[in-house]
Amino acid sequence: MWVWRDALVLGSLAELDFGGLSKRLRDLLQLHQNELADITGLTQGYVSRLESGQVRLTHIDRIVDYLDAVGTPPDLARLPLRAASAPATRDSQITPRPRPSARTGPPADPAPAVNLLRVGLLRSPA
Repeated sequence: MWVWRDALVLGSLAELDFGGLSKRLRDLLQLHQNELADITGLTQGYVSRLESGQVRLTHIDRIVDYLDAVGTPPDLARLPLRAASAPATRDSQITPRPRPSARTGPPADPAPAVNLLRVGLLRSPA
């Protein structure tokens, strides 16, 4: 996809600068913060604080969820993404440990991630 060839997108991914990545994706795709928030599962306020540098994505699960939601190609992510279909490399053979759950009762059914590819936002400009 053309978005993933953008120098600022690639630089943000390389630096794990998710605020810069969010801002650049929104600029390229002409999205509002609330639209990116809906896609990523973050709140609009969190996206705003992320882009302004007031907060950072640091929890690995949130980072992987974010990168999956925006449709980051696995070879650009430097992290093992859940939706990755690329062949495993030595660095991507990480098996997460199951986390103990303090919940009682059945686990909640997480809402499916909406990926930019699936909602048709990642396409070449005409």
